[in-house]
Amino acid sequence: MIRIGTVSTVNMTARTVRVTYPDKDNLVSGELLVIGPITIEMPIPGETVLVGYPDNSTDGYCIGVIQGGAE
Repeated sequence: MIRIGTVSTVNMTARTVRVTYPDKDNLVSGELLVIGPITIEMPIPGETVLVGYPDNSTDGYCIGVIQGGAE
């Protein structure tokens, strides 16, 4: 499953984020690993991101920032 949400918190050391889903009554995800090379900039709180949940599991991954938001 692919979802779009807003970064709520960032853990720079673990390279994870928590994401809020406005369409799900502001449900906040667990820690999601940020996919990409270690040199990639981490998303910041307030940015819109694309998140993938393989096999509709609860363990997901932040795939990347959606530039300009998800209008």
